Amino acid sequence: VTWFVAIVAAFVLMIAAYYGTDPRYRARATVKECMSIGTDLMLAFVQNLGILSAVQVPWPGELRVLFEFSSIFVLNLKAMGFNCASHGDMQQYVLCAGVFLAVTGTLPTLGALSHFLPSLKRRDLSWNFYKTICVTGKFLQSGFTTLCNIGMVPFMCFLHPNGTHSILKYPNTFCNSSEHWAMQIGGTVVLLLAMTHFIVCAWACHQAPVWSRSTPHRLVGIGFLLANYRPSTWWFGLTLLIRGPLLSFPAVVATNSPGINLTMMFFVLQISFALQLYFLPWKAPILNIVDATATSLFLMLLAISLHLEDANRSLVVLELVGVGVYYVSIGVIACVWFVSLALLAWQRCFAARREPKIVNLGALPDANDVLSAIELVTMSLAQKTDKQKEKMSFEISAYDLRIVGQALDILFDDCELRPVSQSAAGATARLAAKRMSQMTRRSITYLRPSLQKELEEEAQEV
Repeated sequence: VTWFVAIVAAFVLMIAAYYGTDPRYRARATVKECMSIGTDLMLAFVQNLGILSAVQVPWPGELRVLFEFSSIFVLNLKAMGFNCASHGDMQQYVLCAGVFLAVTGTLPTLGALSHFLPSLKRRDLSWNFYKTICVTGKFLQSGFTTLCNIGMVPFMCFLHPNGTHSILKYPNTFCNSSEHWAMQIGGTVVLLLAMTHFIVCAWACHQAPVWSRSTPHRLVGIGFLLANYRPSTWWFGLTLLIRGPLLSFPAVVATNSPGINLTMMFFVLQISFALQLYFLPWKAPILNIVDATATSLFLMLLAISLHLEDANRSLVVLELVGVGVYYVSIGVIACVWFVSLALLAWQRCFAARREPKIVNLGALPDANDVLSAIELVTMSLAQKTDKQKEKMSFEISAYDLRIVGQALDILFDDCELRPVSQSAAGATARLAAKRMSQMTRRSITYLRPSLQKELEEEAQEV
């Protein structure tokens, strides 16, 4: 009865997910969207905890219980007691793998069947093609970490003292047995599904800017990939998709070396953490703080796990990694110093006035082109009504609106476009760089009167 109710509930949830999905994209996150994105962040966090629970570390009692609970979110059926009702490990694994395959096939099938029901067609409730793709993609996006972990499970074999190998999550199944080969076939199918989903998402992200201008209705199909992020970082969902398999892959290559496994997971999360802090991808600032805090706490858990793990089994590799990190960290700082010194000598010798691209991480836009664009914006705004201007202000995301305000402060202060009468009243919490440079110039003139004549001649030339 419980399984029958669960299957019916799954169908109800799939139908509710379609009619509850809002296909519109908003640049500024609403409170409802913040709650939805927060739920996605929490689900991703507990999925990562579920992956961590599979590492062979002697967890303390209460922490072990919490990790077993988190493993439910990566479809660990043993934690739910399913092994008491199953006939073997292969049945449990097939059920886990079949969940994703079944839902991925059921959602488009329900969408096709909805067009054959006259009652839905009369009320315009038949499933839209792009929205159906969006709901299916949202399911795969939310469970992508679990999907990749399940696909890699048959390839995680650990060593017994007698020289035989068993699957890490299913220790009763020996590697290279007939059951193991069947599970590997199922795992390969699941990994193909995950790879297909990622390739399609990468292609859609590449086409998204063009679609947003020419065929915006197509963006409904990839709303699950774009809806949570700022317009400037629409592609960031791909980094989270990559993070899922990268967190599970260390358990495949270092199943018998938990220290190496944890270290590789630490590197993956550290890179993801740096990208998140640099790009600040989420639409609401509070969500970026929450995501950064959750990732930093997970890194602390990994550090605790490395302390609990017996390092003797992976001491040589960890020593090499530690020595490598030591020399790389010093080498990076030394390279920055030597490159800065070489660039300084190059500027002095060739009297170069432009800053090198490497300093600004790319070429800077031409200032004249920027000022011309500002003039066009001013002319366009002059033709808008007050109601249109008010509507435009609500369509700008929170981060972009703040960036526009900072850009105006730069124009007011550094380019001295603010009227003198408003300079004191309109002052912001920002240093006026141009005035400070003039102040420094005057102080040098005051301290060294011999420069006064040179400065006057330079001023006449200007």
